[in-house]
Order: sequence, then C-alpha cells, then structure tokens
Amino acid sequence: MIEEFHVWKLFGASDVYRLPARLVEAIFVLENELTLERNNAEN
Repeated sequence: MIEEFHVWKLFGASDVYRLPARLVEAIFVLENELTLERNNAEN
C-alpha cells in the first residue's frame, strides 16, 4: 500500500470511487501522517 501511495502522490489522485476501500483508507491515513510530520518539522 505504501507503493500505491507513492504512485498516487507522483501521478495525482485518481477516481477514489474506483479504488478498493482498503486502499483509499490507507492513502488517506498516510497522507494525514505525512501532513502531520511536515507540520511538526516546521515547528
């Protein structure tokens, strides 16, 4: 799923309705964690 997330970040968001729910959830969890990490690095 991390590889799928990396592809999603490189090539942009695809139609999330066509992806498996488990993958969509993983992408959003990883995106949230990445955002939190970036915010913490700025502080």
